[in-house]
This record gives sequence, C-alpha cells and structure tokens, in this order.
Amino acid sequence: NYASLFEKRKYLKYSLHFFFVENLFKYISNMLFWIGFFMLFITFYSIYIDSPYQSSFAELNLLLFLPMLANILFILKTKLIRFLKKNNEMEEEKLYLPKIGHIESFIAFMWLVSPFLFAYIYYSYSFDLVDALFESFSAITTTGLSVYNYNLPPDILLFRSFITWVGGIGFVGFSLTTLRGVIGRNLARAFGLDEIHQNIGVRLFLSYSLITLIGIIACLYVGFNLFNSINLALAAIGNGGFIPYNVEWNTTQKYAINFIQLLGAISFPIYAVLIFERDIKKAFRSDLKAFILAIIVLSLIFIFRGFSVEKSLSLVIPAISTGGFQEESLNLDDFGLYLIIISMLIGGMQLSSAGGLKISKIYIAIKGLLYFISKKFRHDRVVQSLYINGKPITFEDLFFVYAFITSFILLYIISVLVLLYGGLSMNESLFTAASAISNTGYSIVDIASLSDEIKLFLIFIMYLGRIEILQFFILIYSFYDRLRT
Repeated sequence: NYASLFEKRKYLKYSLHFFFVENLFKYISNMLFWIGFFMLFITFYSIYIDSPYQSSFAELNLLLFLPMLANILFILKTKLIRFLKKNNEMEEEKLYLPKIGHIESFIAFMWLVSPFLFAYIYYSYSFDLVDALFESFSAITTTGLSVYNYNLPPDILLFRSFITWVGGIGFVGFSLTTLRGVIGRNLARAFGLDEIHQNIGVRLFLSYSLITLIGIIACLYVGFNLFNSINLALAAIGNGGFIPYNVEWNTTQKYAINFIQLLGAISFPIYAVLIFERDIKKAFRSDLKAFILAIIVLSLIFIFRGFSVEKSLSLVIPAISTGGFQEESLNLDDFGLYLIIISMLIGGMQLSSAGGLKISKIYIAIKGLLYFISKKFRHDRVVQSLYINGKPITFEDLFFVYAFITSFILLYIISVLVLLYGGLSMNESLFTAASAISNTGYSIVDIASLSDEIKLFLIFIMYLGRIEILQFFILIYSFYDRLRT
C-alpha cells in the first residue's frame, strides 16, 4: 500500500510539472507567434528597401516562429497521449491547469525575456550590448528613453515603433486575446474585467487597432508623411515617446500628437464598450472623469504661472499619459519640473498603454480612505459597501492597491538615491527616476552619456515599472514554488 501510494504521489507530481510546462510553453509560443506575425510586415519592408539589416529581421522572425512549430508537435503528441487515457485520468488533468499566479508570472517572464530577443536588431546595427538592451527594454516597456534617438535606418525606426506598440497593449492584452476558457476568464477578472464578454481579448485588440488607425489618419491629416505617420502613431498610441526624426512641429501637429497620446492613456475596455455596446453612460466611468480632471487641474496651474494653453497641454499631456513626446528641451524652473514629475508619477488609466501609479488605482485608494474615515461616524449596525463604477471593491482589492502604491513609492525613492550615487544632481535624479519608473521617456539628461551601470539599473526600473512591481515578486515566488515542488 505504501509503495502504491508513493507511486501515485510520484505520478501526480510528474503530471503537475508536465501540464505546467505544457501550458507555459503554449502560452509563450502563442505570444511570440503573434508578435512574429505582425513583424513580418517590417521584415518585408526591410527587404523592399533593400536594407543591409534585412537578414537580421528575417532571422528574428524565424526565431519568433520556431517555438510555435515546436508547440504544434508538442500538441499533437499530447493529444495522442490523452486519446489513449481513460476519462478519470482526463478529469485529473484539470487539477493542473495554471492558476492566476502562474499566468501573471508568465506575463512578467515575457516582459523580462522578450527584450533580449528584440535587442538582436539593435546589436546588429552596431549598438553595443548594453545600449542594445537599453533601447529594447525602453521600447517594449513603452518608456521612450533612447541612447540613439535620431538618424536610425528606416526599418529599425519602424521596428522600434512597432515594439513600442506591442508593449502598449502589453502581454496582458495578448494573453486575453489568446487564452480561452477558465484561465482566460480568471485572468480577465484579475485585471478588473468583471463584466467580461467571452471575446473580451479580441475586442480589446480590435479597439487598440482602431485607435491606432485613427492615430495614423490624424498624423496624415496634419501634414506628416505616411512613414512618419505610422511611426508616430504606433509610438504615441503605445505612449513610448520615440520620435523618428529631429524637426520642430507646428501647433496643429502638437495637438494631434497630444490627442493620440490621450487615446492610448484611456482604458481600452472603455473603447470596447463604446464600439461594441454603444453605451456612452457606461463608458464615462468615474476614473475617466478623475483622469480628465487631473489634466485640467495640472494644465491650469501652468496657465496661471504664465504658460500658454498650447504649452501647458504640451507639458501635461505627455507627462500624465506617460507618452513623453519631447520635440524640444524642457526649460522649466524647479516648480515646473516638480509638477511634471508629479504628473508622470500619477500616470494614465488602468488597462491602457500608460504607466505610472495609474489614476484608477489612486482613485480607488482615495475612495477607500474616505470610506474607512466615514465608517468611523456610522452606527456599527449600518452596513455600507464600497462601490466604484457600480462594482463592489473588496478588502483584498484595497490591500493590493495600497501595497502597489507603497512599493511604487519605495522603489522610486531607492531609484533616486541610486542615481544620486551615480553622479546625477538632485533634480536630474528625481526627474530621471520618475521618467523610468513611470515609463514616460521625458529626459533632462543625455541618456547616451550615462555609465553602463546606470543604464542597466534604469533597465531594471523600467521593467519593474511596466509590470507594476508586484508581478515581479509573483514571478520570483513562481520559480521558488517550482523548485520547492
């Protein structure tokens, strides 16, 4: 009996690892396949212009497709094995589907690994290894800090904008598009999509693609040529801040770019509601109102200090949307710099391409705080729940929000101290740390002149800022849990 119990436990442990690895490999191969599919257009463009880097793009495309080819064989083998099993064994397999923690760790893993693949293009162009990694992480995290902003070959410029666009919808968006069943529904709920449609991932991706097309049309309308329109729209919707050329924009073009950055900073489910449900009242949520109010208040502060409306919006919108489009140097006093830092740290809305703390989380934190304060003045028998946008907010939700805000602020303070130690001034450290952790791309220092150690540190901060810090600890725990079991 002991021997049979030991064998069954050994079988269950093997099954757990087998199905975990199967789902992990399926998830990663799906992500890479779709990225590679869309990247084919850049590869064909590189061949069309007879670029010297066309072979590098082709090799990267092949590298992105290889996991899917291996996955097809893996799936065929798995289907055959399952076909030969009994029904009770099939039921046992459902116990080993990846949990939400596993999926979130997969997402954090993809944010960490994929930039190393994309860095190959920059490295082939003659970037050194650290600069190639910096440019790659800056693009996929939609930060926009660059060691080589202008005079890049057109296919590499387009590639950088495309990777920024991919980072804009993020691996959460791709996950919701490709994952189905219980896993997909649980992942959607984990990111605040309680009232979900069975095709919510597809709806989000279509909405993201539509606002990208609107961005391209807007750029064409204000006078940009087709190539620059595509580059600017991809980067602006992804809120990456990469500018493909060094030239001044006229007033209309500035308004157009600010408009596109705002489109990317608004929560994508709002577009899905507007497009597929045509419910304006449902789309005009409380956090959207808070986001608009924050832009108005911050802009008014600049206006009252003597800035024009155009200049005020051109400072606030790229900062709070974390787009960071900067076609001229920031000539601001200390108060102005601190106001931009606050705007960057606030960030855009949840489930958008924006970074930062996110106005949605700040709104929940403030509402939660007011709820607990008001509870002190109510009778003990009076039960009143906390609702936001018509949905109940649990204590677990509030704990997660407060934990995220606390860890974000602590990481920001640590980043400032490290940059001070690295030789930057106080204002440069405060500004650069805010730009990196909020994935904005605004800069008052020459990034290319920074030491490799500081660049590597900023890479780590950009990564943590993009995955919202806590997912990194989920990833670490996932590896620990795998080793332990």
